[in-house]
Amino acid sequence: MHWPLGRVLRIWYHTRSACQNIAPRAPLNPVMPSQIPSPIRRQTTSKVVASPAFVLMHTADGACYVMQDCEPYAQYWLTERERLLFALCGRKRGLREIAAIDAVQALRPARDPVKLRRRIAADIAGMRAAGVLLAVDGELS
Repeated sequence: MHWPLGRVLRIWYHTRSACQNIAPRAPLNPVMPSQIPSPIRRQTTSKVVASPAFVLMHTADGACYVMQDCEPYAQYWLTERERLLFALCGRKRGLREIAAIDAVQALRPARDPVKLRRRIAADIAGMRAAGVLLAVDGELS
């Protein structure tokens, strides 16, 4: 099969420029459950699901936010971790908080995994307080 030189050069250019924009990742340091501080273990046993009243939106510059689809049209700006959490918890039956923390940590490994787990747990708590994530137990629908 013969590939035109122009197409090969375009593929090479786009692949090279895409690879240059990727930040180097820290080595994956798995965290054993015994290393997780006990307050985080106690708080992360419930299931959460993305609220059906919020819609994921993007601005022209790529920033993500969720917007309530009914009055009062509340907006909640999302960081990259919160966007991943919203996407992971968008499943039909939700996701356990500890599983969401593990998934985000696997997708975005950090040098200090215990500190990252605390930040993700704080993000989940903030999103639950804003109503973006709901407890599966409290949902009546």
